[in-house]
Amino acid sequence: MTPFSLFKDFFADFSRLKLFLLVFIFSLITILLSLKIGGFAATAFVIVPAILSILQITKGVWTPEGGGKSAIGLASLGVALVVIGAHAQWRPLVTSLLQPLINKYPHLADRLPTDSPSIIVLLFIGAVILTVNYFARDKSAMKEHPTPIEKEFPEKQYKQLLKYFCGVLLDDLERIDRESNWSAEIFTPLDAEVEIQSGNKRLRKVTDLLRAIRSDHKSRVFLVLGDPGSGKSVALRKLCRDLLQEVNATGRIPLYINLREWEPKTEWSETTPPTVEELFEFVFKNVADRGDVFTKEFLDKYLKKMFEDGRLFIVLDSFDEIPAVLDVDENSWLVNKLSEVIYRFLAGAHESRGILASRIFRRPTDAFDTKTILAIRPFTEVKIVETLRKSNFYDDSLINLLFKERQEFIPIARNPFTAALISSYAKEHNNTLPQTQSELYSSYIQHRLNACSDKIRDKGLTDETVIKSAIAVANAMLATETLGLEASINTLKKLLPNEPVEGVVDVLRYARLGRLGSSDEKRFSFVHRRFNEYFVVQRIKDNPETAPMTDIPTDSRWRDALVLYAEVADETHATQIATFCWSEIAKGLKQGVLMSDPAYLRAVHCIRFLKDAFRARLSSIESFRSALAILIKQELKTGSNLVSKKISVEAVGLLFSSDMEHVLSRALQIRSTWINEVAFRSCHYLATPSQAVSIQLRDFIDRLPLPALIRRRRELILSLSLSNVFANVRWHYYWRLFDESMNLLLLLMTFSRKTLPK
Repeated sequence: MTPFSLFKDFFADFSRLKLFLLVFIFSLITILLSLKIGGFAATAFVIVPAILSILQITKGVWTPEGGGKSAIGLASLGVALVVIGAHAQWRPLVTSLLQPLINKYPHLADRLPTDSPSIIVLLFIGAVILTVNYFARDKSAMKEHPTPIEKEFPEKQYKQLLKYFCGVLLDDLERIDRESNWSAEIFTPLDAEVEIQSGNKRLRKVTDLLRAIRSDHKSRVFLVLGDPGSGKSVALRKLCRDLLQEVNATGRIPLYINLREWEPKTEWSETTPPTVEELFEFVFKNVADRGDVFTKEFLDKYLKKMFEDGRLFIVLDSFDEIPAVLDVDENSWLVNKLSEVIYRFLAGAHESRGILASRIFRRPTDAFDTKTILAIRPFTEVKIVETLRKSNFYDDSLINLLFKERQEFIPIARNPFTAALISSYAKEHNNTLPQTQSELYSSYIQHRLNACSDKIRDKGLTDETVIKSAIAVANAMLATETLGLEASINTLKKLLPNEPVEGVVDVLRYARLGRLGSSDEKRFSFVHRRFNEYFVVQRIKDNPETAPMTDIPTDSRWRDALVLYAEVADETHATQIATFCWSEIAKGLKQGVLMSDPAYLRAVHCIRFLKDAFRARLSSIESFRSALAILIKQELKTGSNLVSKKISVEAVGLLFSSDMEHVLSRALQIRSTWINEVAFRSCHYLATPSQAVSIQLRDFIDRLPLPALIRRRRELILSLSLSNVFANVRWHYYWRLFDESMNLLLLLMTFSRKTLPK
């Protein structure tokens, strides 16, 4: 047992001891007051049994075993009724209820107490009950299962087997996190915009992603959306780790499944589509492969029953990385069918609950009929600084460089994965930033390979050989439609007979750049798809003609690799890619094109690509920057899709300064908090805001509700302090805080004068 776990157990015991002492003190004071005010009879008849009942009912709260909390509310209500019933005001009613018993045993009438507990005693009893119920409330994410485990699974060995099974799941999660070079100590909570269906409306609020999931006990199914590297997988694995710690209290087991490992035995088609049974079979095998024969025996015997009885919380990650989905159109029948199948699997005729995670684009269709959607927001400035600080390396000079001189890296830093790469690069390069995003990856990869030079030498390899073979492996995986982002070692050896696949995979795994799945098939994947894309780019650099530009408007598997390539391609080819994107944008966003037209979505994907790939390479888009500004202004003025408006505002960094002013001014006028937030963050591109934009920024601050103004004070103050653009707005924010504080103080003083006696 680790020192941390010992401290945790001691703290838990200490909390239980504090609660016990609190109830004991309440009880003692109540008894003494009852003796003094109500008399001995009232004390003996009401107070003592009441307090003893409370202690008996709630013993599970402070005993190490726990349990029994679900009955506390009901039982304490009974105690309260007994105490209240003893009061004189309610005595006639209680006497009438007891009349049949008194008629049968007349001598009881003389033995009922005539005195009653005072109001003070009743208040103390109420305080005890409220305190105990507060501490006894079920704080677990999945809530205690309504049926005791012993009733559904009477076998004596079930609890022991369940404990072993949970250990297997926890070991697997720790293995994935270890191979991914991640630990809970540096986890930065993710903000999510929670969208909940209520009747015909969708209600939105911003909260912490894991808190939103843990606090929602009604939704059967969640949909979590976020870009690659936004932290979905890390957050969901952390959620599963947390839920595994609660299994003894809840009786529910979390299962983390990565859908990119789902390869059907036979190719899906419209005549042989995926089925719920096929998904259940995949989940069963995926989990069984993590353990041994005892794990499989446990699953064979109990998994289906646990699933049907609501004992599972199933987390399905990476919908968009299912190999068969990577290349199909977003409107494909397959995306819709998989959405339907997964929804029926998670929300079918059983009691279990679940989560599906995906990219925002290439997401499930409406056939995944969830009422709760959690869209992960990009890192705020506060989150960026927190992440850099948690990386064991932090310097204000890096923050100043990032936010005041190299602002093209701010959008990159809003992604948790690339924010970590920025921190790593700065640490190795004396607090500087690279010229391109691609250098973040090359620096990190080289640093990892340098750290395992002995391993490379023992395998008879060199750094150059490892990188060359990694490029070949990454290209084979991405170029082979049936593979997706994972492939078995045997498959890779067949595809690459001249490469030392096994040795290179072992080095990449040792360097924590790659990982092997838990199945016997030994399936390899890079620890993050971004590394896969980086290595593919190295192949494209040597063969520019192989760059599949047609994947950009369809958002297919090569799209993100081409973002990195556009930064390092020669000027001729970079301009060619940019011009191709512009031709798609001009066709899709011209007047009269409807949102339902495929050309519209192709244009939106191309704007996304331009803003990601060319923010630090404006020379390649010089020929159409002004025309692009006209289309963006038109989209903000006449467009009805908030997502495309958001993307258009995010692309403001591609425009000339004069056009930036106009676009941001129009975006701040749109009555959408989401669009206003994006425009507010994008103002850092301005050298000096005009008076009109400054007024609109102050209006944005004024429109913030007071609770948000206070709750987000750290975020807002930091955001307004990092750039001189916000100097006037920062003082306006301080003034509004002061003004609201004075209004509140005045309100309190007025209330005091009216209520206090003169």
